[in-house]
Amino acid sequence: MTTLNTSEVVINNTDELYNMMEDHVFHITPWSNTQKILDLGRINNNRERQYNSPYSDVQKAFFRDKGYVSLFDYRNPGYKNFAYNKTNCGLSSFFL
Repeated sequence: MTTLNTSEVVINNTDELYNMMEDHVFHITPWSNTQKILDLGRINNNRERQYNSPYSDVQKAFFRDKGYVSLFDYRNPGYKNFAYNKTNCGLSSFFL
């Protein structure tokens, strides 16, 4: 079994949050799903709604309905729309 190393980080504003995420690819899921992901060694789609999700009650969720897994890819912050996209994807609402 894989273990997850965690540490507490204080984030004072969205700029600090985005600076921490820059150069990373990540997936957002409720903490309750973390051990399942680690046990499987992969992130499965949630098409059958078997995992907890803040969107479980949403009838039409594009990625879920297609059987996709949603990832945020912040490895290339130099492209022209990065500043706009990072603040308009709704990501900060998960944290702040």
